[in-house]
Amino acid sequence: MIETVLLRFRDHRLDIDTVRAHLEIIEKYSYTWWGWWRKESEPDHQRDLEELKYRVKERPISIGLFDRSTERYFFAQATDFIRDTEHRGSPEVDKTPAYYARSDTIEAWVKLLSIQPTNSAEFIERFGEVPTGEHTFFPIVHEGKVAAARDARVVGDYLELQSDFVVHVSDLHFGVDHGFLPIGASAKNCL
Repeated sequence: MIETVLLRFRDHRLDIDTVRAHLEIIEKYSYTWWGWWRKESEPDHQRDLEELKYRVKERPISIGLFDRSTERYFFAQATDFIRDTEHRGSPEVDKTPAYYARSDTIEAWVKLLSIQPTNSAEFIERFGEVPTGEHTFFPIVHEGKVAAARDARVVGDYLELQSDFVVHVSDLHFGVDHGFLPIGASAKNCL
């Protein structure tokens, strides 16, 4: 059974600090909605979201938020999980940062009561190693004292190769929200 979840995020706009924007709403309303933007390559985590929604009915749960690119880590208290399969936007637009409250790309919304900054050591102590890879949703189950992220793809230390050559390609940032635009796209259409 899932115990909690880690959500990887990134500030997509230079003029907006994602966490600060959510904290301002918490200060005003005592909670905010955080959107999970699911990458196309990720599973929909329907079962995990249902389990989390059931768990928070008893009491809020501590989840982890992290941005590996800036090495920022946060503990947050979650009280609800709502799937947005119709992509209609936030359950409460006024309690979500305006820059994405009406987004049609959010897979699920998480109601947060608090967001507390922490450091990597405390984050790892509570949740286990920081997940790697491109996914943004990491369900955590506990096996004894060791946290394991389901659906995380981990490569062992050694790979047996059939050749003397290795090609390593990583994080190329192709697409409209990155530095390499699709063929025929102009920068003005992507901003």
